[in-house]
Amino acid sequence: MSEIAVRAPEHAPAKEPDCWPELLRATGTLSVELAVTGLTVRELYRMAPGTLVETSVMEAATVPLRVNGQLIAFGEFQAVGERLAVRVAEIA
Repeated sequence: MSEIAVRAPEHAPAKEPDCWPELLRATGTLSVELAVTGLTVRELYRMAPGTLVETSVMEAATVPLRVNGQLIAFGEFQAVGERLAVRVAEIA
């Protein structure tokens, strides 16, 4: 599994709120949804590590962010050095 770095914006509060401490430590799976049109079952079957899948999503396009399947926000792709990141643009 890849390591994920989460960096808060500079204007974010320095301290977590005192309410719901157990909830604030809960873990989940964050997923980013990309639309890939025209993908055939044959292409899906042939996928392997390193396969590149083209998408019509542009770098600054808004994409849904979900935690455990629940929509929580919308984000935008952004290049950070040689890595691809998602900047949270809007809370759902």
